Amino acid sequence: MKWPYLALIYVLLILAPLGFSWSLGWPPRSFHQEFASGLGMLAFSIILVEFLLSGRFRFISSSLGMDVTMRVHQFYNFHRCLDLFLKIAKRTIWPC
Repeated sequence: MKWPYLALIYVLLILAPLGFSWSLGWPPRSFHQEFASGLGMLAFSIILVEFLLSGRFRFISSSLGMDVTMRVHQFYNFHRCLDLFLKIAKRTIWPC
């Protein structure tokens, strides 16, 4: 598999919980609560998908190569830390 297809699959797997929760049609909460819940779901999805990509399954890591797998892992670790910072900033600036 080429890497653009794998990147697309990765993004779709990460966004799947958000799409599923949106499709349930529950009544909306305040923007800040929805934003915080969305960030939490994205962080959990990234952790789950990175577990799959971190070499636990050979058929995934062997198609990419270990160097690419580790670079992707480092890239998404940075974004996960940014996600955590945004959650803390949200709680500090807009307490619920």
